Amino acid sequence: MADKLFMDPLNDFEFEHYEKYFGTIREVIKIIEQCPKCGSALAFGHNADKSHLITQETATCGNCDFGQRKLIYNLN
Repeated sequence: MADKLFMDPLNDFEFEHYEKYFGTIREVIKIIEQCPKCGSALAFGHNADKSHLITQETATCGNCDFGQRKLIYNLN
């Protein structure tokens, strides 16, 4: 899959860039919260790192073999 948003679970985290999202509010929410493979709701995990002002987010699907989406958010 060419889209870097949905990465292989063995790759490193990617920094989140909101510029890559476009469409209506509902379309963007669907991109963020639903599995791109089967459409089920993703399960999110977050790890905040106050010393580096980042949050690491992982998103996985419990209904298919999607793998993980790994993102880093700046906390500033």
